[in-house]
Amino acid sequence: DGNSSPGLWSKIFSFTTTVPLEIPTLITPADGALIPDYRPTLVWNAVQVREGLDFAYYHVQIAVDNTFATPLIDIQQPDLASSSYTLVDDLGADTIFFWRVKVSYANGQSSDWSDARSFRTPIQPPILISPGNGTADVGLRPELGWQEVIGASGYTVEISSDADFAIVLESGSTKDLVFLPTADLPSNTILYWRVQADGNNGPGLWSDIYDFTTQSQ
Repeated sequence: DGNSSPGLWSKIFSFTTTVPLEIPTLITPADGALIPDYRPTLVWNAVQVREGLDFAYYHVQIAVDNTFATPLIDIQQPDLASSSYTLVDDLGADTIFFWRVKVSYANGQSSDWSDARSFRTPIQPPILISPGNGTADVGLRPELGWQEVIGASGYTVEISSDADFAIVLESGSTKDLVFLPTADLPSNTILYWRVQADGNNGPGLWSDIYDFTTQSQ
């Protein structure tokens, strides 16, 4: 009728808020990095365990998509002193992977997942064919050949007078599986050569290094 008064208050209930658990911060690989191998070591910061909680494990996931709907790696890392994980099996070549970490405690509590990062694996290195390693009496403009690398868009070739490739006598790029020097190489000399494939994620790993000895003039 418009003259009603407020009703009685309900019973009083109480609740206690909690501080969110610390979330691991990813350190390496850097986001978007092209890593140098197929078994990277993932590193994150060690969280400060809150008083009254017992650490259980770090939880690491690696996936090919940033939703982590079907992770390739889903592993628990129980060692609190080691905030890192090194893969024991090779990841796929020339692929973008995503990774994230969270921490879990013995009472069943877990932190939120860290921000996800990505890294890129290199394309596979070529396998050299000819001249075979240690071949002698090779011509001064030898045809260098190697096996095809699936997914390669091209190849880079280097020929050097030392095994460290500090001095490169000739280098070049090709889409073929062979390379011919554009000038005569030094005669009666041990030379070294290697090949690198180019993939979607950039240059891959160098092949093994082969050597040959050129013929005398």
